[in-house]
Amino acid sequence: EALRKELNDHPDNFQARLQLGVAIAATKEFEEALIILLSIVVDDRHGLGDSAREKMVEIFQVLPDDSELTSVYRRKLASALY
Repeated sequence: EALRKELNDHPDNFQARLQLGVAIAATKEFEEALIILLSIVVDDRHGLGDSAREKMVEIFQVLPDDSELTSVYRRKLASALY
């Protein structure tokens, strides 16, 4: 909740956004985590974007190979990167 409040007050705090994405992934709310992490890739491409991309790949490795989330967010990540 503290990270959510921080982001409400400072939406451009990419470090807090990354921490929130990781924390949410730890609770297995993978779609919400992927949404947050993808937003960092898009919004902070030359900063924490690479760290967020790495975290997304870690989530893909946890999800089943045939997961719809993996398929959808791999495409979205590829679009954001290229």
